Amino acid sequence: MPKAGGLDDQPIGLMQKLTICLNTYNAMRSYTLNRQNFAEWVEKYPSYMDIWLEIKRMRDEQ
Repeated sequence: MPKAGGLDDQPIGLMQKLTICLNTYNAMRSYTLNRQNFAEWVEKYPSYMDIWLEIKRMRDEQ
């Protein structure tokens, strides 16, 4: 039987969803703070660029 509280008590998939949310927030926040130097930002944070492009694509589809 799992211990009460902590990660063992969380619904399946919750921590993965929270990690995705945090990564998305970090990417967009980083972009917002560094958008005046976009080329340098892209070089420094390529994984954030992937997230930013996906969000931009979803916004453009609306």
